[in-house]
Amino acid sequence: MTHDSDPFMAAALLVMQSDDPAAELLKLARLESSRRRRRFWIKYCSVAALLLIGVGALWLAAERPSEQSAPELGSVIESARWVIQLGPKARHGPLSTEDEAKVRGYLRSESGLLRRVAVGALSTYGLEIDPTILDEVAFELTETLDHPVVVASHGGEHAADALFTNHQATLRAVAVAIWIHCARNHSYPRVETIERLLAHPDPEIRKSCCKALGHLTDYMPTSELRARIEADTAEIRRAARRLLSKAK
Repeated sequence: MTHDSDPFMAAALLVMQSDDPAAELLKLARLESSRRRRRFWIKYCSVAALLLIGVGALWLAAERPSEQSAPELGSVIESARWVIQLGPKARHGPLSTEDEAKVRGYLRSESGLLRRVAVGALSTYGLEIDPTILDEVAFELTETLDHPVVVASHGGEHAADALFTNHQATLRAVAVAIWIHCARNHSYPRVETIERLLAHPDPEIRKSCCKALGHLTDYMPTSELRARIEADTAEIRRAARRLLSKAK
């Protein structure tokens, strides 16, 4: 391997050849810090944009709320917007204890929308989420509509479709949070949860799960799982490259 293909060796060589190694190290450290902040900001903007689009779509798709449902809907939207707007704070430093506690409280909110936003925000802001709570969000807590839906003339079909779509969005958020956890820690105490989500028909969920398993140090895919992934779409196979390389 050449120094040009190894960033670490190239940086080390640059420092050794410098007349002032300490100054060169400081410059490299600042450059790396700047790159990390830029990567974080790009990732935050992407997730925040997705969350904002989801909140906006929810608002636009909602039927005109009745007097009884309007305050509740308004409260959910305002809370979701508040969580998303914490992004710039998280970029410049850790959230305050009060802000973090408030966001964590939304993980068990009665609103499925707030739970999704909280999962996405905490994982993106670099804050760990208890895997047990992620399991609750994914499989145990009741999914909600979060906006009024007219069902009387449609036999409940609108509500069922909306609940399915919302739950799929929830599972996507959980899968991404698990992927981020695995990428940071290279371990996950509930591998069975990832394998369960990997069987979901939604390709975005499967992609996140493949990437998550690829980061686990002690995980080796079975021949059955390998065959299933290789029979999946090209997009899923690309997401599983790190995982599949373990079985070779």
